[in-house]
Amino acid sequence: MTERLTCASVDETEAVARALALHAAPGQVVVLAGGLGAGKTTFTKAYAAALGVDVAVTSPSYTLVHHYRCGAGAPVSLLLHADLWRLGGAGEVADLALDEQLSEGAAAIVEWGDRFDGALPGDPVVVRFRIIDDVTRELTIDGVASLQGTGAHGAPR
Repeated sequence: MTERLTCASVDETEAVARALALHAAPGQVVVLAGGLGAGKTTFTKAYAAALGVDVAVTSPSYTLVHHYRCGAGAPVSLLLHADLWRLGGAGEVADLALDEQLSEGAAAIVEWGDRFDGALPGDPVVVRFRIIDDVTRELTIDGVASLQGTGAHGAPR
């Protein structure tokens, strides 16, 4: 299913992230696609917070992957946050061993994962960000049931 939402503020974008986190599951990959400054890391921070991550979530641009323990009662115990911007090919994605950690029950959210279609394990949920203006974003979400009724505040399109 494809869902399009227009988020008129950072708060609305964060609400969509929190709603999507309700669908988190062991082995799941969420790919974030969009240009620089589109809101991928902001989205990730809200997604992680909804899973009970209680430490600062930062972009793993240079370390490539951060590991975050999720809170009690979260649907997953470990969230992997990867940034593939600096990688040169699918072989480097494989070197991250995300598939091994996912098979052990982690979930992953991957910035720039669209650069390597097919290199990530499973059938990822894909969130595409389109910048409308300084704060407004259009989010296109593929691969998840409807977010309606989950607290997502973006306006359907």
